[in-house]
Amino acid sequence: MDGSVAILLIHSLNAYGFAWDRRVTAEGCDLNRNFIDFSQALPENDGYERLADHLVPADISEEGLARAEKAIAEFRAEHGEKAFQSARKKGQYTRPDGMFFGGTEASEPRRILEQIFNDYEIAAREYVIIIDYHTGLGPYGYGELQCETASGIEGYRRASEIFGPSVTSPELGTSSSVEITGTQDEFWQRELGSRHTYVCLEFGTFSPEKGREVLRNDHWLFAYRRDQANTALGKEIRLAARSHYNPDLPDWQEMVIFRCHQVHRQALGALTGQRLGSSAGERTETW
Repeated sequence: MDGSVAILLIHSLNAYGFAWDRRVTAEGCDLNRNFIDFSQALPENDGYERLADHLVPADISEEGLARAEKAIAEFRAEHGEKAFQSARKKGQYTRPDGMFFGGTEASEPRRILEQIFNDYEIAAREYVIIIDYHTGLGPYGYGELQCETASGIEGYRRASEIFGPSVTSPELGTSSSVEITGTQDEFWQRELGSRHTYVCLEFGTFSPEKGREVLRNDHWLFAYRRDQANTALGKEIRLAARSHYNPDLPDWQEMVIFRCHQVHRQALGALTGQRLGSSAGERTETW
């Protein structure tokens, strides 16, 4: 290449999700669980199988929810909180109407990303930094820079050199996320290997239990009352999901903007070879 630096912005990759206030694709996939190699055996998640009918119960009456929450509480008591969060969030490939379904083939948004990758000849670039924007996990308004397990500790090291000690890793136990399967980083690792650095910029909103509630109601609506998605009930459920993942609150929005400016500056500085500071002294990184 000629040493140029390019910035590529991709917005609304999952257009269906934006249109229907959902975090899944039109196929029902959680996009950040859909990047596995589908030529291999699908990952198993026995914990999710045990919990599936309780996480998204068909009956969400007061009595039905009480039964579901009792079963979930028993699982938590028996296996611990970490096992529960992993079972619920790491990805499952058997329940299309359930939470964090990774699919059985590449979803349309994944295929669009792969086409963008080819159209813009990203494979020809010497080095690529990917910032993948997410919301809903972690402290309110804080933008956590999470690495994923696909690029391993080496990927974490590369990210830390660029973004500093605020970078976290589920492998090291420093991330608010559990280890998950099928993340977008699996795609970049397959395509670029050590020529890429991937971070998920995750902005916290409200409590994890509130998040579980809005996801439960969203999946219930589209599994059992899809024809009511535009009724008063459906709109109430959809608004709650949108408000949880995209709070219409000036303080939250200001925190997001500030952190994004900071992270963008760090990434651009790395790509243009500007001097980066670290606790071990200063070094120059050039790509």
